[in-house]
Amino acid sequence: MDEQRWNNLCATRTAYEDSTEESGTGPLEMFVEVSAQCNLRCRMCAINFDRRYRPAAGRPTLFTPELFTKLTPMLRTALRCYLFGLGEPLLNPNLVDYVSACSSAGSEVWFNTNATLIDQTIANRLALAGTDAITVSIDGATAETYESIRRGANFERAVAGVRALIEANERFGRPSVDVSFVAMASNFKELPGMIDLCAELGVGSLHVEPLYSQREEHLEAHYARENLGVLGPDAVDRTLDAAILRSRATGVRLTSRFVAEHVDPDYVQHSLSEQPWWRCSEPWTAVWITSAGEVRCCCLNDTSFGSLLEQPFEAIWNGDLFRDFRRAQQHGQGPSSCANCRVNGRVRCSPYLRAVEPMIYRPLLGPDIPPKPDDDAPQLEWPPPDGVVGDPLPVVGHSRARAHGHDLQVMIDHTVVTDLGRHGVVDGSRFAVSIPVPYLTEGAHMLWLRPRGALEHHGWCHRHVHFWRPDANRSLAVGLAIVPIPRTRILPLRSPTIEIDRARQPVRVLRERRGLDVHGAALVDLREASPGPKVLTARMGGKILEARRVLVR
Repeated sequence: MDEQRWNNLCATRTAYEDSTEESGTGPLEMFVEVSAQCNLRCRMCAINFDRRYRPAAGRPTLFTPELFTKLTPMLRTALRCYLFGLGEPLLNPNLVDYVSACSSAGSEVWFNTNATLIDQTIANRLALAGTDAITVSIDGATAETYESIRRGANFERAVAGVRALIEANERFGRPSVDVSFVAMASNFKELPGMIDLCAELGVGSLHVEPLYSQREEHLEAHYARENLGVLGPDAVDRTLDAAILRSRATGVRLTSRFVAEHVDPDYVQHSLSEQPWWRCSEPWTAVWITSAGEVRCCCLNDTSFGSLLEQPFEAIWNGDLFRDFRRAQQHGQGPSSCANCRVNGRVRCSPYLRAVEPMIYRPLLGPDIPPKPDDDAPQLEWPPPDGVVGDPLPVVGHSRARAHGHDLQVMIDHTVVTDLGRHGVVDGSRFAVSIPVPYLTEGAHMLWLRPRGALEHHGWCHRHVHFWRPDANRSLAVGLAIVPIPRTRILPLRSPTIEIDRARQPVRVLRERRGLDVHGAALVDLREASPGPKVLTARMGGKILEARRVLVR
């Protein structure tokens, strides 16, 4: 992520947390309705009934190149561009050009498709243009079920489209491809078969989406007939268990709110007992641009903040209408169209702002998390709560009576990222470790400690950290860096000399002896280092331990 986008993300996060009416200089995410028409008539899709998509409404069916040029200001801040709406994006003949423009501007490009219009030529062009991720909607493992739901579709054509995308990925390294399955009473029994279908096609991930209740007579009736609550929790759990077994056997990742949450599968019923304690982040982080050029904050919200055909985007983003809308959201006074997300339990908090549960977008840190720490629990000294971190991730702390440093694991979100006893340096009660995290996504994460192997333990020291990767060739250094000192049998272990662009830095060394060997960690205090691109060099005994390019912040 370049520095302009990162600075805008930080300003947006501050605006959201402080509930201010202005939010950065532009959105973190943008949704572009490249097509307002579809080649299918799926039973659960609002495009078949929404008055805004009827011919009499006068909505343009396609997002035009002329209108697309007006997105340029947003592309300077957008981290991710979703090129789809309720329609099928492949119906727009300019889609590949739009992908290329967004990708060239530095944004990730994602979209959903039914894949029935994709052949190998199109798949290759999408890959070469810079498409990062494509989700294909397939709601049945058999042609009969799939074609009964996605009316007008051909199962074999959709499968061929997936194969073409997988082949493009194998040849060009992108896009990543996953499949989305809308779970309904009439198709849920085919979920284990969907896992097998994905494995056969080479798709690595299957996402199971709940059927959502929508504010329209036909769709409400469809929800009443088809939501998984009709099957009952026991039947749903049996099918989920079978699908999880197939997932483990095939290696296809299964993601779903149904897996993450063991709650009433009728999400409308469930939402009655769970009120979100967080605010929707979309008014601060996102825009939805319709094919008519209207600027909204999401696909369901009816509020238009202006038209790109009449105003420049800069006048809209922090204009009076958007500011009024954010002010209303602060006080829980959003428009009636916001109720649809609350009814379906899908009030979204952006993962760029806070660590969230995948698929659910509920913040991981809330009123009851973290629990009140014990007086004798381990303590983290670095990184601080809400600190900015990079790769490698420096972690420093001290243990107390409840857990020795050798027995601690460092966690990010729900994942163990290192074992201090194996990879860290434990010097008495103090510990330090430098953790390579090449897999970590940019944005907010929850860092915490837990006892080794204690899967049900609530852990300690929970905090948000904000991960930034400035570029592929330079690591981020904020406040503290750790230089590992290799194992040696030469005693005593000396302190290395650490320089930032030849300026010597304060160093504190932790040492740990294991058998005949001793190793250590040099903690480099960067708080007084001048910011900017630098070279960090570590020397010990006339040899260079480490030399790396860093961005000091």
